[in-house]
Amino acid sequence: MKSFSTLNDETYQALFRYAAALTGCDQKGFDVLQEVIIRWGKQNKNAIDQPLAYLKRMIKNEVIDQYKIQKRRNDLLDNHANYSTDLVSEASLEDLLIDQMTLGKIWKTLVPKDREILYLWAVEGMSAREMAIHLNTKRSTILSQMSRLKQRLQQKYSSRGLADEK
Repeated sequence: MKSFSTLNDETYQALFRYAAALTGCDQKGFDVLQEVIIRWGKQNKNAIDQPLAYLKRMIKNEVIDQYKIQKRRNDLLDNHANYSTDLVSEASLEDLLIDQMTLGKIWKTLVPKDREILYLWAVEGMSAREMAIHLNTKRSTILSQMSRLKQRLQQKYSSRGLADEK
């Protein structure tokens, strides 16, 4: 195993060119490289046989993740653009108010950790990997917490309405 604890300028430039080529933009390439270097700093580098290949794979995976996130955001924006404001009626505004009240009731029953996960996922649009980084935990832990939260909510609210809740 070769020791590769620091990046020299030549290696950094090569990685930057690789990231810029994958993203198609120097600034995005720089951002991706910085994100990868931050994660690289937390790695046990002695356990990695081919550090340059490992860094390139990290860059490639980061670019793919960012592409998926951007595509998801674009899809959401496209879906919202398809809704016509002409279709908004008094009844739909009433339904929206009821939905907000329902969410408020559900929100009060959640523990703070579940609220945080739900907020990061639903409002911030974070992926499980992004949440894991943000919360400094494993991705599998986030996925388990999300799954358990979904099950609890389905068990509590799918078979009965919120009228039973106080």
